[in-house]
This record gives sequence, C-alpha cells and structure tokens, in this order.
Amino acid sequence: MWIHLDQPDAAQISEVAGHLKIPAEVARVISGPHQRPTLLMLDSIAVVGLKVSRPGGESSSTAFDDVFIVLGHRFVLTMMWSPSTVMLEVERRVKAEVETVSLGSVGVLVTIASCVINGYEERISAINSEVDVLEAHVFGSGDADHSEQIYLLKRRTAEFRRSVVPLARGLERLARTDLPWLLAMPGPVLQGVLADALSASEDIEGLDLLLNDVLQANVARVTAGQNRTGLQQNEDTRKISTWAAIALIPTMVTGVYGMNFTNMPELQWKYGYLLALVAIVILCLIVHRLFRRNDWL
Repeated sequence: MWIHLDQPDAAQISEVAGHLKIPAEVARVISGPHQRPTLLMLDSIAVVGLKVSRPGGESSSTAFDDVFIVLGHRFVLTMMWSPSTVMLEVERRVKAEVETVSLGSVGVLVTIASCVINGYEERISAINSEVDVLEAHVFGSGDADHSEQIYLLKRRTAEFRRSVVPLARGLERLARTDLPWLLAMPGPVLQGVLADALSASEDIEGLDLLLNDVLQANVARVTAGQNRTGLQQNEDTRKISTWAAIALIPTMVTGVYGMNFTNMPELQWKYGYLLALVAIVILCLIVHRLFRRNDWL
C-alpha cells in the first residue's frame, strides 16, 4: 500500500501514522522538513528523508524540496511540503514498471531515489558548465578578477553537496540493514540506485575540488597582475623623479640669476647669456647620462 501526502499538517500525519501503526517517535521525525537527507530505522520501519532538486532553480538551499519516505513491510508513506512534479514522475514509472510493483515499498523507494538522483545529475551538469566557463575565464588572456563568481558558485556547490552526500551515505546504510522485509527482497535491489548516488556524490566532490583549484589559480593570477602593476608604478615614479631632477638644474640657475643682484658673473659679458644657456644644457646632459647609465631612464 502506497499513501502520499502533499503538504500535510500534524493532524494528518498523526492520523495516517495511527492507521499504519507507525511509532510516535517516527511520527515526530516526519512532522516537518529536515535540513538534509536522513535515515532513521526503528523496529521494522525505515524513514528516508531526501532533498529533491527543484527544476530550474539555483543550486542553493531554496532550490530543494523535502520528501520523506516511511517504509514498512507492507506499506510506504511519502510526504512533501512543497509543490513538485517528482511524485508524478514516480507514479508514472511505478505504474509502467511491473518489476517495481513486485518489490513493494522498496520498489517505490528505489523509484523515488532514482528520480531524485536524475535531478541531481542535471544540476551537476549545469554546475559543471558554469565551472568550465569560469575556468576558461581564469586561464584566458583577460586580467579580470573572478573571485566573487567563484565564491558564489562554490557556496552553491557546498549547499548542493550537503544534500547529495548524505543521500549516498543513507542509502549505503540502508543497503546494509538487517530489516527482515528488506533482506527478503530478491537480490541487492538497492545496489543500482546506490551506485548512482555514490557517482553523483563523487561528481559534486570533484566539482568542489576543481573550484578550489580554479580559485587558487585566480588568486595567483590576480596577485601576479597586482605585482606587475606595482612594478610599473615604481618604474613610472622613478622616471618622473629623474626628469624632475633634470628639470631642477635650469630652475635653480634661472632662480639664482632672477634675484637681480648687481655683481654677478657674466651679467656684463657680451656672450654671458649664451654661455649660461650652454652651461645649463651641458649640466642637464651630464645628469641625464648618469641616470641612463644607472637604468633610471
């Protein structure tokens, strides 16, 4: 028997739990959405909480819906607190696959987990495309700083990982459980969906590590750019200081002669003004040559 509740309140959950003889502790656990996928086993009942990726949403906590699956020997109870199309897809697949029906409540769990993981794979593919774009920008020819975009994508990836990784661990624990009705199933019915969950978990972990590498490369690139800018600024400052020192020579000479004293050299000479100009030019050339010899110009 499969019962599904959409946005149930505490009274509805209590009523259904009483009808299915679900323990009160389990009823408390499933009374509201949890922060991440979870697994609870009590007596002969297993509770699996999953995060369903919301189609078209961003990879953040607001883009996931909670679904709880309560599994018993002859029943499965599913609940969601947000509108989602995933249960419609599960219902379609359960009706279309005879083998799934023969597995009872476990078959419903496998189908739900499979649909959830398919949504994860689509989201992972989208994140991977964004990482590829960022990677191309970081290792491209531009000098822009992409730290903000990398941090935002890394935060979204971390949010997503907190939904994917616990799911794989929960299914792995459930596959090793000693629940009698699960042990009676023909063959390892959870192995296929568990392999898919582990693959999705490894993919998101790999993307997180890749983002770390891209972030480090971006930091190194930005640092190198800042160093180049600093060196260029130092070079410009040195050149400006050099030309200012050269310009100081005629400024100083003309300033002295501008005092208009009576007894000053060359004031009464016929070629005194010309000699002063020549002396200024020679001094400027000497200083210029000295600066060039020391690679200041």
